Amino acid sequence: MRAGRDDLLRPSQLDMTATSSCCRSTTEARSSPASWAGLLYSHTARAYDSGAWRASSRMAQAFVGAEGTILARTWVQAGGKEDGHTTSTTVGAPVGQSHWVTSEEYRIHVWEKRREASNRGDAGPPRVTLLVHGGTYSGAVDYDIQVPAKDASLMDHLAGHGRDVFTFDIRGYGLSDKPEDGFSVTTEGAVRDTEAVVDAILQMRGVDAVDLLGWSWGGAISALYAARHPDRVRRLVLYAGGAGSVPAGNRPAPTEPWVVNSSENITARIEQDVVIADAQEAFLEAALKWNPRSPNGVRRRSAEGRDVRAEPEDIAVPTMIIYGVRDAGYQPERVSDFFARLNTQDKSLVVIPDAGHFLIIQKPRARLFAAVEGFFAEG
Repeated sequence: MRAGRDDLLRPSQLDMTATSSCCRSTTEARSSPASWAGLLYSHTARAYDSGAWRASSRMAQAFVGAEGTILARTWVQAGGKEDGHTTSTTVGAPVGQSHWVTSEEYRIHVWEKRREASNRGDAGPPRVTLLVHGGTYSGAVDYDIQVPAKDASLMDHLAGHGRDVFTFDIRGYGLSDKPEDGFSVTTEGAVRDTEAVVDAILQMRGVDAVDLLGWSWGGAISALYAARHPDRVRRLVLYAGGAGSVPAGNRPAPTEPWVVNSSENITARIEQDVVIADAQEAFLEAALKWNPRSPNGVRRRSAEGRDVRAEPEDIAVPTMIIYGVRDAGYQPERVSDFFARLNTQDKSLVVIPDAGHFLIIQKPRARLFAAVEGFFAEG
């Protein structure tokens, strides 16, 4: 059984007739999940923006039903205040939008950032990017860090270059549904969540493929997805993970299904002499708010040598591998071997000095952002 969230309006609580612009049909929505197709409703929605709920009276559309279809969408506009909560005041700043997607029996939260239509210009088909989070923190916590007057959000950075940028919370993380047993959250389940999210994004944006980036465990997930669905990945970035397997036995297998997160155990993993203090503070606040605990399934399977990983020969899409040289997971021989065996000639290996596993909140962060945008801009 999933652990639900009482503060969300559930489609199963609704009984109404509405027209769906997604399915282009009129469907009567009942309490049965089997009849959730094509539901359009308006309510006081809440959108997730990197560690803060913001109430919004804007219309929310719920497209509920077949796996991989959008469940709900809510715009949160930039500029000024909305319902008492401060939003971005930067002119032309990207706007955020929440979506919901079904993956098996789980509701998966998807967060999007992009420029408003008036600032996008006539750029042709949208350039779509999906960012996959690691094994401890959820999507917007990793990729949409908000620090005033600083370029701290990778999502905002890529959206500022005209991209439609998405991230999501794998089952068990953030705002997505959570299983009772944290050990049940696995890499294979995360790949299935990624499949559902990509299918929904391609349908929503009318494109054939996404640019895909994964950090840490997200790199392993992204590598597997790209190996299995090369037609749906335009370009792939493996950031601090996914480039081979760390030998089993380096860490003891956890005995508890969930790990409790704290400021102490988070900062202990971060190289403090190169961290950006206010970015770390914002990261910690969001991480503890939205991920007070994280599932231990992938940690147990990895420690026991049972976790699944992509073989480089199976990855044929253009690929860039990025590591901070001080990352404990960066093993030059293992990473170089994986890189050499990639089944593509379009590949890059970037090693950034004075950076560790949490490069995204460390001083050389701009090099990461520039490398990712530059690689995605090619081809």
